[in-house]
Amino acid sequence: MLVNTGDIPSAEAGSAEITKVGEFIRRTNIDELPQLFNVVKGEMSIVGPRPPLPAQRHLCELRAQNGSLACKPGLTGLAQINSYDGMPEREKAEWDGRYASSVCFLADVGIVVRTFGYLLRRPPVY
Repeated sequence: MLVNTGDIPSAEAGSAEITKVGEFIRRTNIDELPQLFNVVKGEMSIVGPRPPLPAQRHLCELRAQNGSLACKPGLTGLAQINSYDGMPEREKAEWDGRYASSVCFLADVGIVVRTFGYLLRRPPVY
C-alpha cells in the first residue's frame, strides 16, 4: 500500500491505495510467511483466530465474550476458510467462537487442508 494509507483491512483499501507490488504480495499471500517465525517461537499456532488489526477493538470485545481470545492466534482459522475478507466482525467472532469451543487436532488438519484449497482458488480482487 502507499505510504500514507491508514491501518485498514485489504478489502477496504481502494485500488488507488494498492501498489502493483502490494497487489502481487496480497494475491500470493506471501506477506503471511513471516508469521511462521511466530509459530516457531510459540507465539502463534497454525490454526486459530487470526490476530486482529489494532483498529478492530469491537472484534476483540466479541472474541472476549465468546472465549476465543483464550486461543493462540493462528495463521488460518474457520473465518478464513469461510470467506474472511469483507466478513462483518460479528460473523468473524462467531466463527472464532465455534473454533474455540471445539478445538480438535483432526478439525485443525481439516482447516489446514481447506486453507490450501482456498489458496489454490482464484484470488480475491483487491
